[in-house]
Amino acid sequence: MRIFSVLTRGNVSKRVRVVSLVAVIFGAVSTAMLSLFLEDLLPKTDLNARVVLMRVAVLVVALIVVGFAVWLRYGVRQTSGTLFSVQVLDEGMRDRTQEQGGNSRAIAAKRHMSIRVVHRWIDFDTNTVDGVIDLQEQCHEVGAQLQNLVSTTHDDGRHSVAPVMLWPIAMAVGGYLPARTHDFRLVELPTRTGKSAEEFNLEYVAEADIPTLTARTETVEGALGKRIGVHIGLTKTAQLVHHRRFERFRELGVRTLYTISESEDVLTGEDEPHLKGADLERCARLVAGQLAGIKKQHPDTELVVIAQMPKTVAFAVGWQLVQYRCAFYRHTYLMHFDQPTDAFIPMRVRPAQPSTAIRSE
Repeated sequence: MRIFSVLTRGNVSKRVRVVSLVAVIFGAVSTAMLSLFLEDLLPKTDLNARVVLMRVAVLVVALIVVGFAVWLRYGVRQTSGTLFSVQVLDEGMRDRTQEQGGNSRAIAAKRHMSIRVVHRWIDFDTNTVDGVIDLQEQCHEVGAQLQNLVSTTHDDGRHSVAPVMLWPIAMAVGGYLPARTHDFRLVELPTRTGKSAEEFNLEYVAEADIPTLTARTETVEGALGKRIGVHIGLTKTAQLVHHRRFERFRELGVRTLYTISESEDVLTGEDEPHLKGADLERCARLVAGQLAGIKKQHPDTELVVIAQMPKTVAFAVGWQLVQYRCAFYRHTYLMHFDQPTDAFIPMRVRPAQPSTAIRSE
């Protein structure tokens, strides 16, 4: 298997070309040797004629090489497949996957047979109406385009999705992925040099298997409203909210606050955690299950969600939530942090969400 692992490293398209060339060459050799071998087996006028063992040996070796090449080509296709690069960013943002001279998207593309691209740059300011960043039409267009690309891509390998977008947008677009008909992996593209891409399978979790609600619950003293707040902290930037969480949610009229974090170290640690593929998959299951549980407990109460989580986790959570029998986006505010104003602004990414800003109590 060491030979297989060596041959399957590097640029996928080059590997397929090399393997295909080997299969063609040795296929031709096999055909030639087979004709000679059959000629040796035919009755001959010369009674001293015999089967040429060298020809038999060459034929056997050629058939083995052809079989191995076909098997290897199939293995390459199955383990690489198509990469769907989906990016939705504000026109004022930078694509951090190409910072410091690196291009993590191009590196990821080399490990796949082909790449399909859906990239959009949106001006958030011109789409802000009545204090709400309304992107539900753009999210629908991107999600529909991704769905169409998936449905019309006919390679027999595995599909991978590399999302680059803010977490509310990732949740909305993730809900359009028809993943039940394909084997999908999510690719977390690194935004810093020296880090590698992390991948994990997008697995369906049945509603009956949703874990019980374990998110930490706190009461926000002095809050004038009766809203339910959720803080999802899975990255270092979660500290910005964690240390001021009561102040932040009090301003939004949140009375009861749930905190979802895989580990308290993520919220209080000094270093940016580097989540591996298995960690990302576990976080996606955790967040999706807890959000579904919170929404079912408070179906008619306005929900305010502030999150700092990897884009692949948000994408997987968005896909998972639409599988459950809960109208998650109804009465739900997904809050985008605007650095210039140091304030959280509602981002509308699904039609069911409120189209107006959070009303002060």
